[in-house]
Amino acid sequence: MLGLIVLYSLIIVGIFALQFRNQSLFSKNFAQLRLTLSENHSENKTEKPFDDTFFIAYKGITFYSDEDTKPSLIRNGQKKNLVFQNWQELSENSFQLDFSTDDGEKIAVNCTVLGEDKDSISLTATVPLGAQVEIPYKLSKSYTITDSSKQKITLKSSNTHTILSAPQIEEDIISLNSAQNKITYFNFKPVKQFQFAKIIDNPLASGNLYNENVRRIRNFCLTNFDSAIENLTENTVNAYMAEMTEKGRYLETLTKIPVTYKNGNRRTYETAPYLNNLVQMGSSLSMKIENLNYNMNYSIEKQNLTIFESENLAPFLLTRSFGKSLAVLNIPSKMQNFSPTLIQAVGILETYTNIKQVDANMASLLDGSLEKCLNLIERSCSVENDILYVNVNNEKLDDLTTIRIGKILAEYGKSNGNSQAQAAGNMLVNCRIPANEQLDIQKAADIYSILMNESSYMPHLQVVKSASVNPIWAWTVAKSVTSTTDEEGTITISTVFPQDATHYMILKNVEPFKSIEIYGLKFRTDPRFESYNSSGYVYDGKSKTLYLKYRHKNETEVVRLIYKDEKPVVATPVTTTTDIPAAETPASP
Repeated sequence: MLGLIVLYSLIIVGIFALQFRNQSLFSKNFAQLRLTLSENHSENKTEKPFDDTFFIAYKGITFYSDEDTKPSLIRNGQKKNLVFQNWQELSENSFQLDFSTDDGEKIAVNCTVLGEDKDSISLTATVPLGAQVEIPYKLSKSYTITDSSKQKITLKSSNTHTILSAPQIEEDIISLNSAQNKITYFNFKPVKQFQFAKIIDNPLASGNLYNENVRRIRNFCLTNFDSAIENLTENTVNAYMAEMTEKGRYLETLTKIPVTYKNGNRRTYETAPYLNNLVQMGSSLSMKIENLNYNMNYSIEKQNLTIFESENLAPFLLTRSFGKSLAVLNIPSKMQNFSPTLIQAVGILETYTNIKQVDANMASLLDGSLEKCLNLIERSCSVENDILYVNVNNEKLDDLTTIRIGKILAEYGKSNGNSQAQAAGNMLVNCRIPANEQLDIQKAADIYSILMNESSYMPHLQVVKSASVNPIWAWTVAKSVTSTTDEEGTITISTVFPQDATHYMILKNVEPFKSIEIYGLKFRTDPRFESYNSSGYVYDGKSKTLYLKYRHKNETEVVRLIYKDEKPVVATPVTTTTDIPAAETPASP
């Protein structure tokens, strides 16, 4: 037995001697961060100076590579291990690790100790476009996870609180991409502040109460419209028209709205889809779009977030060229210091939620900014006497702004399965909608325009014919507007609206056409078309704008824009010929 013990001991010592004969550990401290490498002292000069092993250890976290787990590069679903080659000291607080793949692609990871107290670190990787870099990590058992998400983990030890932040965090791997290529790990001092989680079970955060308040506002705008006749606003008119139209009572509304208001100067493009004067009101729509275009181009040029201060931005972006839309949505991820204001953060959440319903891939460009926006809104909230407020510079926001933020939070939470955000949004709305006895019709209509802005019977922008450049879009109150294009280039526009009702539509980016058909019959342009008891149109070739009046004989009416020259037809004697059918004559004076 003694002989065997001696033999085994010699074998074990021999193994270690052989293993470490040509290797030794190298360590260097950068403040409280420790870098450990395995040097290779082999006499073979062709071998690289270091093994594939490294450890970056700092306050409860270690980024590493060992025999079993290595950093990797992923592109098009293919995964390649990153082989550690060398390192270089950049300063007393920073260093660089160099890697390569088997096929020679090079990746660098820079690590820096930050802050006056050297209480944080950042790792930044050079990630090729369209690829991902995965870095293994592990947490110390002395640290406890107190909160976690896909982008952030909060840790606590006996006397330290730290946050790990990265684009994508999994249980033992952190993923970086070309747009978001940084990992941060820093100390923080926790402070008591409002959290969405604290109100999730509050009765005022109920979704049922939210829905009941929406129904109450809708009914109020119907039953109290008469009280506003002497002092109508566009929100009041649109709320009443939208509700009545949805209930199948469109024709009743026309007798309620005074002619003096219809023909007055208090109107803009907002009410044009219901009350006509398209050409006259179209100029105010053009001004609105020009202002949004200016703000969009300014934000793209300066790479700032000003454009996200615009309410209901998503429909506007969808009417722009594909390149412009992507440029706007990419702004947050390209900013070195992404620090939105509260209103900008709210606008980003709203834009993401609304675009996601149309194109999830486009919306995903905002993924990296969502959590920071959500956290900013959360930090701005406070509860007093069981009422949830939003504060800016220690001042509570007004009711309408708070209701808008609440509605956006609720919709975002519902879309993303975030029950805490949805509950907070519900509570903001439920707390700030006044009781009926404290409401007037104007305020109710303003609230309606926020809560019901996605109703198809509220005036809205809608893409009619998609295109990468200059899509055809409409300003409309139609329930649905769709289009098809046949092999001859004829564009058929199908519009759904209640039968026997009339509405007006402004179509933009319509290329000049040879002829137009309504009800299957040829129509000609006429500047008096809005006064006729029929459908009609005017086309402005300079602005490529088509002004359409729809009188729905059927729920779905079709307009065809014909671009191909038609073959001449030999005339056949008929009783009468006219461009406008007999049933489509102008109304009597």
